[in-house]
Amino acid sequence: MSKYIVNGGKKLHGKVVVEKSKNAILPIMAASLLVQGKTTITNVPNFSDITAMAKIIESLGAKITFASGNLTIDATTLSDADITCEEAGKIRASVFLMGPVISRMHRCKISKPGGCAIGARPIDIHLSGFEALGVCVQETQNEVLCVLDCFSGGEITLRMASVGATENLIMCSVLGNKTTILHGVAKEPEIVDLCKFLIGAGANIVGEGTDTITIVGVSKLKPTTFTPIADRIVAGTYMLAVALCGGRVQICDINAGHNQRLIDLLARFGCKISCKSDRIYMSSSGFLQANCNIVTGPYPEFATDLQSQIMAVLAGADGVCTITENMFESRFKHVAEFNKMGANIVVHKNTATIFGNSQCYHGQNVKCHDLRGGAGLVISALAAKGTTIIDQIDYIGRGYENFEQKLDSLGADIHRIEDEEEKHNWY
Repeated sequence: MSKYIVNGGKKLHGKVVVEKSKNAILPIMAASLLVQGKTTITNVPNFSDITAMAKIIESLGAKITFASGNLTIDATTLSDADITCEEAGKIRASVFLMGPVISRMHRCKISKPGGCAIGARPIDIHLSGFEALGVCVQETQNEVLCVLDCFSGGEITLRMASVGATENLIMCSVLGNKTTILHGVAKEPEIVDLCKFLIGAGANIVGEGTDTITIVGVSKLKPTTFTPIADRIVAGTYMLAVALCGGRVQICDINAGHNQRLIDLLARFGCKISCKSDRIYMSSSGFLQANCNIVTGPYPEFATDLQSQIMAVLAGADGVCTITENMFESRFKHVAEFNKMGANIVVHKNTATIFGNSQCYHGQNVKCHDLRGGAGLVISALAAKGTTIIDQIDYIGRGYENFEQKLDSLGADIHRIEDEEEKHNWY
């Protein structure tokens, strides 16, 4: 895999434009299969997960073109209901295709999804929801087969606010002549964005962003063009990098309200933040005081996808803090890498205690274990004394576009080098 070479200790200055949200785009790509015609998604970043999703969709018979940041999906000729190509087992997002494929094809067979190794991430809430809608589900160790005889609609209460299950059940319920009411749903901005896309295509959905969403089925969806929201996790990552490294940065094209919990925390730590229109203006001395107890949870609670990045900051701030991870049981793999760089973090069950020290970080050889943990390591390396080599950075490319170039434009000293074998294969 490729590596980052980071020479730390540089303050960050300038402005950075946040790319559109991967976690919004992937379910919207899946939802495009409900449209018998062309869907165009604009300003799509070049993420490896999006490329993999496009290959899966093409394997089902849809046609895809990608030019100048615009992704067009024509699902008129959707012909296959088996989501079993190689990419389907690599990315978690392949599960989003179940709802639309069941709705369009009345059956779906899928390899159990892959993705970052951050925990078990079962899909039982998805499957029990499908069964409540009239789908017959047969599950083996490696595959799931869903067959729909007659869509029933009705009222469903999710046992927990699963983002993926909420999105899948919405997509499964959009077409037809039944009404579906989903209680206890997730409220993430990406779910609201999916609903906006579907409503723009002619769906009848109300309640998005609340605990209850009602979907009244329609006969068909019309072709549409849609621009997704900006990526709140990417924006949060840049905010945390500025907080730890120090400097003054404008973060552009972002809805600041999507990161309000993080903004409030950073202000408590000593950062200066103001929000105007679609920009966040942020400055930091780089010397933070932090004493807090963070608990990850569904939106609007603190995002699990920012847990490793804020841990990097807390380890480099003065004070003692805890982070309790309630979403995924294996999302502390980055702790050993942070400690290798000089951090003092102790994990007990699902809680990490961070004994912060503003002088702790020094350069070291470390490696990424997943996407967000990798982003956290980059933040630590940017603040460290000396040179850090971060291995296995291909994980980071799953959720950040031109990450090193954007950080370099802010004054960071970060370079990407390719593995020699990869270079040989590429050329």
